[in-house]
Amino acid sequence: MYQTLSMTLVFLFVLSPIVRLVKPKNYRIILAIAILLITTLIPIQGLTSTEYLSSYLGSLSITSVVLLVLALMHIFGMPLQPSWQENKRLIMISISITFLGLYPLSLIDLSAFYPYALGYNCAFIPVLYLSLALIAVCYRHTYWPVFLLITLICILYLMKQPIGDNFWNYLIDPFVGLYALWYIFKNTIKRII
Repeated sequence: MYQTLSMTLVFLFVLSPIVRLVKPKNYRIILAIAILLITTLIPIQGLTSTEYLSSYLGSLSITSVVLLVLALMHIFGMPLQPSWQENKRLIMISISITFLGLYPLSLIDLSAFYPYALGYNCAFIPVLYLSLALIAVCYRHTYWPVFLLITLICILYLMKQPIGDNFWNYLIDPFVGLYALWYIFKNTIKRII
């Protein structure tokens, strides 16, 4: 279910330039529903389009799915909360730091420390993240949307939803990490120029 939903969102996002060409917003929703039906029902080599795409991409993290939903809301003309617009840069910085801390260190093997391995069968890290995030959300910390996202990720991991067996797979994936780095780079160039 999660895999189908996430890959359908990827299809909608990739095809969003076509959806944006449709002028009346009501027709955009009809076109989006048609895309949903096509991607989930029409088989390619015995697999639906979403299953076929997921065989190449793997699972998307919860963070990727949430960002895809927010992007699609913007594309379809739904208003986003002002807090999202204010905190988008911070969220991208948080994702970039996590991405740079996990993936490159795991790939280049600079030390015996392997941060990706900490996510396997470890209840301590998600419980720590969850408790810190819940405290921040309860006290309406300035960056509470980031902590709310972390809370959702921790709850889904502790419920053992079928995204993977590593906590970091719930939190981040290479696609959202590369997007966050690109976003920060693009905004830094804009500020310089």
